[in-house]
Amino acid sequence: MTPVQTKASPDPQPAENEKPVPTGIRRPRCNCAHCPVLYTRHMVNSRIMRRRQCRHCGRKFSTIERVP
Repeated sequence: MTPVQTKASPDPQPAENEKPVPTGIRRPRCNCAHCPVLYTRHMVNSRIMRRRQCRHCGRKFSTIERVP
C-alpha cells in the first residue's frame, strides 16, 4: 500500500461580496488603524476608557469599552 500525498491548498480567496474583517480600532476621521493607547482609566459599571493618539494625524480621541 502506498501512502497518499496531499498538497496543502493555499488560503482561499475571499469572495467579492464578502467584507474584510475589521482589525483593531480605527480613527473615525482619517481611518488610520495605528492608534496606540496613551492611558487607560477604569470607570464604574464595568467600563474602561482608553485615550488614544493617531500616528497618522496626531489627534487624540477616547474610546469607552464595556467589559462583559
